Amino acid sequence: VRFILDRAGLVGNDGPTHHGSFDLTYLGCMPNLVIMAPAEEVDLMNMIATAHAIDDMPSVVRYPRGTGYGLEKLNGLFGLKLDAL
Repeated sequence: VRFILDRAGLVGNDGPTHHGSFDLTYLGCMPNLVIMAPAEEVDLMNMIATAHAIDDMPSVVRYPRGTGYGLEKLNGLFGLKLDAL
């Protein structure tokens, strides 16, 4: 089983029913669940691939609402020197 959760953490104007502020609490109760939370787009892509590759236990990728920065911005902000995402 694979879960992909958007709106991880506090997300702003979506209202109190759409906050992911308690997702780590209830997800942490599930035994053997792999919980992944990317810091940026490259992490997100790698974690989606990792979740796809995991076949012997449940996994979840949680990510915040919003748009991605794009390759040029990531390279500038974090000095990643990537040619492609």
